[in-house]
Amino acid sequence: MQTDDPFMLARNYIGKVIYRRYVEMDEAPSVVNCITFVRWFYERQGISLPSDYLEWLTLGDSVERSNLACFDIVFTDGYRSQVVEHVGRVGHVGIVTDKQTILHATTNVGIEEIPLDDFFRKRTFCCARRIMS
Repeated sequence: MQTDDPFMLARNYIGKVIYRRYVEMDEAPSVVNCITFVRWFYERQGISLPSDYLEWLTLGDSVERSNLACFDIVFTDGYRSQVVEHVGRVGHVGIVTDKQTILHATTNVGIEEIPLDDFFRKRTFCCARRIMS
């Protein structure tokens, strides 16, 4: 299912969902973690992502932090980071928006959208993947 404004639907859930560390996809978007939120968003765009978010590291094209664009998936450190060779500590994901902000799921408010600069003040950039543009 593709929408004219893919971010509009996601923004409707900001501050209105429950965050839970372990979530099944059929609970999204009412209950999310960072992985299920990104998978849910991409499914709305007709793209199915594997359930193991580390497999996403092999999809699309690698993107440098300085070249981030709309729809890029950003990987950072997180609560339960895993060390991935040639990448670093991966434990959190989010989606770059059309406004150079990032949408991601967080324990504090569920889904939030914040400026990229604020996001990277709190987290260490590992890598990013461009699966759609």
